[in-house]
Amino acid sequence: TLPTSVRSWNPRFMDKLYATTNPIGVLSELLLGLLNGNCHVFHVSPVLSLIEMTTVRELGKLFGYQADRCGGITNPGGAMSNLVATVTARNIQFPHLKEQGLAGGPRLTLFVSEQSHYSFIKAAFATGIGSRQVISVPCDTKGRMRVDLLDGLVRASLDRGEQPFMVVATAGTTVLGAFDPIEAIATLAQTYNLWLHVDASWGGNLIFSRKRGPALLRGTYQADSITINPHKMLGVPLQCSFLLTREARALAQSNTAEAHYLFHEPDGDQDANDYPVDLGESSLGCGRRPDALKMFLAWKYYGTDGFEARLDRALTNAQYLTGQLRKRSAQFRLVVEDPASLNVCFWYIPLAVRYDQLELTDPTEFRRRLGEATRSIHRQLRQDGQIMIDYSPLMVDSVQLPDFFRAVVNPPNLTVVDLDFIVDEIERIGAMLDA
Repeated sequence: TLPTSVRSWNPRFMDKLYATTNPIGVLSELLLGLLNGNCHVFHVSPVLSLIEMTTVRELGKLFGYQADRCGGITNPGGAMSNLVATVTARNIQFPHLKEQGLAGGPRLTLFVSEQSHYSFIKAAFATGIGSRQVISVPCDTKGRMRVDLLDGLVRASLDRGEQPFMVVATAGTTVLGAFDPIEAIATLAQTYNLWLHVDASWGGNLIFSRKRGPALLRGTYQADSITINPHKMLGVPLQCSFLLTREARALAQSNTAEAHYLFHEPDGDQDANDYPVDLGESSLGCGRRPDALKMFLAWKYYGTDGFEARLDRALTNAQYLTGQLRKRSAQFRLVVEDPASLNVCFWYIPLAVRYDQLELTDPTEFRRRLGEATRSIHRQLRQDGQIMIDYSPLMVDSVQLPDFFRAVVNPPNLTVVDLDFIVDEIERIGAMLDA
């Protein structure tokens, strides 16, 4: 198994939104296996439940929530956190739907950016809302939701007799790493009484960076719920995803099935601040792995300053890679000139179209050749096995971009030597294919 597995601890593994873990992460996984705990009812895992509740509230404070009012749970991945957020938004906004279902009422509508995570489409499958009721809001050229268009789309939904109930602001999109304007979206959400969820699975980790976090995540305190995945930028082992809520009781209020054979108190035990301590009441499942322990131990060991140092080092590396690509502007072109986070997206420009006027005379053919070059170089990189970066298509401002490279500059052991090698290698393979 080991010889044929991908080595995510290699600094040149930049394919996905996670990288290597660390010794504390490995030890925490071993400890969880040893304890074999279950955070569904408090009395079988009291310490692990308190660790989860404490970690939730410390994260909530970072995002501007009141520590004595906020709550949340861990889930097995960001997609599940987003599903739970969608169910909770629906059930809090329309409590009767828990028992009566959607039949006979107005169609519910959910608003996301066109570059949001596909988990909201799956949430629409699972909740019976239907994928057609997930309304995509166009983005600008940097991948940010256009709030001016969101207002019109909400109005149009109301005019059709539908019931808008939720809007999602993405803090760190999967491809470009873009951040939607949370404050402006929050204002609109208040105007139309929409549940505001911030999907900060990726970019929410930058809350630990004083250098970048405050500007990018401004306004999160106004969100009804937030998803954050420490298993991405912070090196916590997969999976570790938190769904935070501004009100501690919201998740249990929405999701309890009143299984009294397991949860013995009719209204659920809770702490002095109304946080249900039987955390299974708040989830859509039953048995729950105590994933919060991994974040708790990492935070204890590395501290906020340690997380910040890791993030700032990664941001510096992303800026370095962006600068190296700019220096070779004949061979490379950036998709976004100034990436907001750790996603550096770019094209290799084939020699055949580098100096002619094809981009002006036949833009469709120019884009086709760029996409073809991306895919051909990517195949060779995979075969060589020294670098793992991904490629992606994308619709931006109603224009279908050709496939481009996406390097996620996240590995903590990444150096400028690695980054130079990546650029050199892509150029070398590109030149070989040009010949």
